[in-house]
Amino acid sequence: MPSLMTHLTTIFGALTTILTFRFWQILRPLIIRYETFMVIFLVIVIYTYVNWLVKYHEPLMKAKNLVQHDMMRSLHFKAPQFIQTGFKDLEKTSDKSWQLKHKNFSFFANQGRRPYMEDRMHYMHDPANQNLSIFSIFDGHGGNFVSDFLEEHFSKSIRRRLLYGVPTRKLSIVEPLDDPFQAVKEAIVTEVHRIDDEINRLHQRKTSRTGSTLISAILEQNRFLTVVNVGDSRAVACDFSGNAVVLSRDHKPSDESERRRIENAGGYIENYGVDRVQGVLAVSRAFGDNSLKQDDVITAHPDIHRVDLAQDSLKYLIVASDGFFDVFENQEAIDFANQYLKSKGISKWSSLPSALVTEALGRGTEDNVSVLVVKLVL
Repeated sequence: MPSLMTHLTTIFGALTTILTFRFWQILRPLIIRYETFMVIFLVIVIYTYVNWLVKYHEPLMKAKNLVQHDMMRSLHFKAPQFIQTGFKDLEKTSDKSWQLKHKNFSFFANQGRRPYMEDRMHYMHDPANQNLSIFSIFDGHGGNFVSDFLEEHFSKSIRRRLLYGVPTRKLSIVEPLDDPFQAVKEAIVTEVHRIDDEINRLHQRKTSRTGSTLISAILEQNRFLTVVNVGDSRAVACDFSGNAVVLSRDHKPSDESERRRIENAGGYIENYGVDRVQGVLAVSRAFGDNSLKQDDVITAHPDIHRVDLAQDSLKYLIVASDGFFDVFENQEAIDFANQYLKSKGISKWSSLPSALVTEALGRGTEDNVSVLVVKLVL
């Protein structure tokens, strides 16, 4: 006798057959229609295309193909370069002139009526450390031994002192210095005297009556301008009203305060057409001149003038030896420069030192003439 399970299986199979047949009767008219085949075909095509599109553009969506164009890979930036150029690097022209043009400054010098050239210059730029720039002119006398030494060593020594020898804290407590510039000033003064001591130890005979003045403009962070002066070279800036801004004081025995200092040290001044310390030297402060350093009659102690260009804006700076300022007053030099730039155009500013030197020679200066012009507004 058939079991219950056999009957149930037979019944389920019969129902399945009936339902399948009925379902086919319902769907058959739809499936065999043209439109249905088109829809199915389009769905397959769209699916296939979208799948291909996603795979093709996946690198773009994930920026994989941009890796080779990454800025660090495709743009090979050169690190800012440390630069230093001295007088010895310049070529002498047939008219006994030397010239250096840079996008931010320009230098021109002429031997003038002297049978020899004792003026020297040096430029240093350190972009990695406070964007430090040092512009210097050294006016030698009695020979070029001292001015040559300063050209070779002054900027390096000052840079090293500013980077590593300026205290940032008081010695007794951990509070910051009340006046950070005072620390910078003391560091520069210390280094200037150290350099002078080194010069005087180098060669007693050569440094006995040989020396050099110094005028140096130190620019930090394109903001802080520090002028260091020893002797009678000079730095004069132009403000935005066209006025001369004097940034140094000449150290000459004719100056009343210098006269008092010399006489208090036991020295004297004699006039041989011009006032001279001990009847010998026409400047009262200088590097070298060892024979006059015994009682501090002559000293290398510098005057230092500091300007915050964010507070006191200046257009440009003229740094020159006394051969130029012997025949130019401060405002007169600025007026000449402004008129030259106005007539020639600002694009000709790099030729300004040449024009200033040529004019000084035309006015009859007897000395070597060196002029350096520095842009303070870039």
